[in-house]
Amino acid sequence: RQSQDSYSNNKTTNNHNSNNRVLNGMYSRALKMKDYQLIKQSNLFVLEIDNHILRIHKFIRDIYATKFPELEEMVINPIEYAKCVKLIANKTPEEMSDLDLRRVLSNPSVAMTVHVTATTTTGKKLQDIDLQRVIEAANSILKLEEKKIIILKFVSSRMNIIAPNLSVLIGSELTAKLIGLVGGIKELSTIPSCNIQVLGSTKKSTSFLGSFQNHSTSTTNKDGNNNGQEPINPNAAMSYHHHYAPHFGIIAGCELIRMCPKEFQQKALRVVAAKIVLAA
Repeated sequence: RQSQDSYSNNKTTNNHNSNNRVLNGMYSRALKMKDYQLIKQSNLFVLEIDNHILRIHKFIRDIYATKFPELEEMVINPIEYAKCVKLIANKTPEEMSDLDLRRVLSNPSVAMTVHVTATTTTGKKLQDIDLQRVIEAANSILKLEEKKIIILKFVSSRMNIIAPNLSVLIGSELTAKLIGLVGGIKELSTIPSCNIQVLGSTKKSTSFLGSFQNHSTSTTNKDGNNNGQEPINPNAAMSYHHHYAPHFGIIAGCELIRMCPKEFQQKALRVVAAKIVLAA
């Protein structure tokens, strides 16, 4: 009889443990789905913020072209453009001589070009009311950028749960950016690898795509020349302050690709893009 009671107790315990595992699994899946929906909503917020930034950027350019018409051709990125506008404001060419634009421009050569051009520009001073509107708009862009960074940090922190395979392959930050570009992990899994290679790439004239840009890339031609473009810098940090060649997307910022020798980076890009589809 004791043996039968013991068997019955063990069976009850096993059933209870099995039920707990099922409930825990369902609860875990429910939490994961909520996280996923929250991630998708966050990415929509990021895209909406980017659209606002672009509209404000155009508003600033239209007004500030009176003061410094050449600036928009040299500084494409809206965030850096807003910082430049705040720093330069209505300064005269003489006052520009002591201005260090490297504080707001990530590329030293661009900073030098802007500095030299600012001392020879044919632009005229803005009226006080126009200058005030421009500065307020620039502050709005910078505040929106701060909010966007907060959202992106949250999205990145959830990538190990939402897309663990991709996070291991290319990093949680780049995973968040890819999912943000296409709208979700399911959407990403249906995109051909050849299209993933160029996700986020833009031409220089329209080189801003939210927070999904990285450093310039180029391929070497048969003669060994790089067509005057800078190769991928393997030590460069992720940012969107530089511009891709048209055939490179944001996955060119993946460490696996950046650490490859320059002559193998195009091949590595194709391989990583194919693995991204499998991992998604």
